[in-house]
Amino acid sequence: MTFKNASSSYRSAANAATDNASHAVLDDPIEWPTFSRQDTADSSLWDSHLVIEGMHCAACANTVERALKSVPGVLQAEVNGVTGRAAIKWSASQTRPSDWVTAVNRAGYGAMPASDADALASRKKVQRLALWRWLETRLRNKTAGALDDLMRRLPESVERQMSDGSFERISSRRIRQGDVLRILPGEAFPADGELIEGETQADEALLTGESRPVKKTLHSELIAGSHNLSSAILMRVSKVGQDTRYAQIVTLMEKAATDKPRLAILADRIARPFLLLVLLAALGAVVYWWPTDPARGLMAAV
Repeated sequence: MTFKNASSSYRSAANAATDNASHAVLDDPIEWPTFSRQDTADSSLWDSHLVIEGMHCAACANTVERALKSVPGVLQAEVNGVTGRAAIKWSASQTRPSDWVTAVNRAGYGAMPASDADALASRKKVQRLALWRWLETRLRNKTAGALDDLMRRLPESVERQMSDGSFERISSRRIRQGDVLRILPGEAFPADGELIEGETQADEALLTGESRPVKKTLHSELIAGSHNLSSAILMRVSKVGQDTRYAQIVTLMEKAATDKPRLAILADRIARPFLLLVLLAALGAVVYWWPTDPARGLMAAV
């Protein structure tokens, strides 16, 4: 083996190891709420959303969908080729996120949690396209980009007040109802709650449509995902996770981004038989004209 081949093999192995490690991180149950929602009727079932990279048409979406459905434990999978997103229902007792991410990779496409900040950057790599493709890509980026902006509103960590009055910085996933949090200027509110100390202004534009800062005083309602603009305040958490208004808005947007219109579903169903019919018609034209006029037969087929 030459040095060049050995180096290439080493890089491939290293990349594979890195991918496996990053996929394994997704198997930590504490990470699941960042891109999944637990089924209220069955705690072992989860609904997750992925951003799929490398799709260019409906056939790509169908390929990814088949790859996801082939994974044992994936109960439902729906892929939207326009927004580049996939919705998956899976059983935690039968599979893990790394299994279906790996299945997508093996099908020749990239996959990452919909909450991953890299999703937005990956969609900005637009190649030279025909006008219609450029317009399609622009609309896709605009739709998916708005959802990414919304999903990145919550902070990764926050300061929680301890029993002795001091503050410790904890992961936002550790927040519980009743916790007292200190929110600094420029930080987003990580949960729904009530302002219990201080005054400030909040930016709620992306959540409520209010373009101007909203004044917040004692006992004012604070909405997860909105931003603290003016000064540090204390809030008492009333709702966390999927119970917040923010989570409900994200759920509606994700559903809109992954659901297929009835016409799109119908088009997917008839696309394959229609293509087969066209190919058979072209073949029939060649067979019919070839004995007498091969050139005309080829022209008719084309």
